[in-house]
Amino acid sequence: MTRLIVAALCSLLMSSLDARAQPWLGQAQQTSPVPAAEMPRQVISSGPIGLLLELVNGEYEVRTSEHVTVGAGASRLAFGDGYRADRPYLNSDVFVRYYPSGAAFTGLNYGVKVGYTHLPGDGSFMGVGFDANHSLLLNRHFYASTGIGLKRLLRDSDDGFTIRYIPTLRLNIGVGF
Repeated sequence: MTRLIVAALCSLLMSSLDARAQPWLGQAQQTSPVPAAEMPRQVISSGPIGLLLELVNGEYEVRTSEHVTVGAGASRLAFGDGYRADRPYLNSDVFVRYYPSGAAFTGLNYGVKVGYTHLPGDGSFMGVGFDANHSLLLNRHFYASTGIGLKRLLRDSDDGFTIRYIPTLRLNIGVGF
């Protein structure tokens, strides 16, 4: 539980770092320190918090236009020694993200996702979800992103239709190219 709180606090801190650079009313908004001609076409990222939580995750995201990216991500969370060590949490999603600023990989973005999730003790589910993220491109190659979301898990079983909800948190650092 302590590790989850640390991860959430780091995520909030990362999302507030760019707040001081937000324009006042009437000022032009600078969307990225990287000129449009030098924007990366794709990004590969992973979460550094995973080193503390025995969490491995990764994402691959491709810019399809100034406003839209598509990608895929996967994660695995082991629960250490004991009861569920041999049955980890597994997740994989494909997603689409919309960047209202018109500068993909920079600023606030909203996404929808669909994928597969395996919960230890509960089994496997198909799921759909959404997230809100803030991405930062410090230069052409250094990328950071943080976000929150919700995923609805669905499964038809012999006992009836099962629905679960899980929150999602992101704190990823990566490389653009």
